[in-house]
Amino acid sequence: VASETKTRKLGKFDRMITHRIWGKPVVVLTVLFGLIGSFIPALPFMGLGAAVGALVNPVSAALNSINCPAFITAIICDVVINSLGFIFKMLGFVFGVTLVFGLLEEVGVMARISYVFDNTMSKLGLQGKSVMPFLVSFGCTMGGAAGARVIDNWGQKVLTIALAWAIPCGAAWSVVP
Repeated sequence: VASETKTRKLGKFDRMITHRIWGKPVVVLTVLFGLIGSFIPALPFMGLGAAVGALVNPVSAALNSINCPAFITAIICDVVINSLGFIFKMLGFVFGVTLVFGLLEEVGVMARISYVFDNTMSKLGLQGKSVMPFLVSFGCTMGGAAGARVIDNWGQKVLTIALAWAIPCGAAWSVVP
């Protein structure tokens, strides 16, 4: 039985994303399109949050018409209803980011992103695997910190967790602008 030697050829996307010069721009565009694409599954949740937030004026008018004390009206309208609206909006963003980047992880794009950024991250004393917790931190910092479990070196794991907290999460992005 003759042994066959197979050579595996990289696909066009693999060649492009792991290219020495074009790899990082392709990765940055992939991440940007991933963040923009995460709004597609988030839109229904964000619409629900906007609808809940729109209830403030009718509920306030109804409570004022029955002579409800102002502080109770403020608690119900400004705290409860607005909070529920923001919760649904942020839930949508976190869900969208988690879904899109989870899908990119499943198809192997994130492993290639880690490979491309390995050299850059080594200048910070980290592995390329640290890119993943940083990307997840855009959705939720807790998820990014939890994602550091895949890093082999304990010191790099702690440094990644510490730096993940510097990345504004979805809730912070609603306040930053």
